[in-house]
Amino acid sequence: MRTFLAAILLAAGVGASGDAPAQPTPTYREASARTKEVGERYFAAYIAKDWATVGELLAENGSFADRTAELVFGSTLQQGRAATLAFFEKGYTGVQMRYRPTRAIHTGHHAVYEGSLDWTLKLGDGRTVTTEAMPFVVILRVEAGRVVEHRDYADYHPFVENLRRAPRPG
Repeated sequence: MRTFLAAILLAAGVGASGDAPAQPTPTYREASARTKEVGERYFAAYIAKDWATVGELLAENGSFADRTAELVFGSTLQQGRAATLAFFEKGYTGVQMRYRPTRAIHTGHHAVYEGSLDWTLKLGDGRTVTTEAMPFVVILRVEAGRVVEHRDYADYHPFVENLRRAPRPG
């Protein structure tokens, strides 16, 4: 009797779950194409410091982190669109960037951008540090047409060395 009752309850549960409209799962090709479209727009806006476009494409719960920068700049982990945009707007104020691509991969929900970054940072103490050809990788995760995860990875050795050599004003 218990087996029969369990089978009825299981069937009822399966039937009830079918009442909710199911979201179609995108195919690999569809997900990759959407990731490329969103990823390219987002990445170009990020390099250009176009925070309005970044904000349009970043999910409400989107996040950013550059774990390779933690020993140089401290924690960069940001959770949520508002916190991430505030971090970019404040932290990138004195930064100019030029990206030189090596390759881009758009696979499923991930966009990977590999290249080098020429960048200049104006420090609060008046110094300007210029770093050329810094190895740079950005990995984005795109879901439902929005970036939900943005991760930067860079080799900060050239920047740290240039910072050490930069003369202090006065």
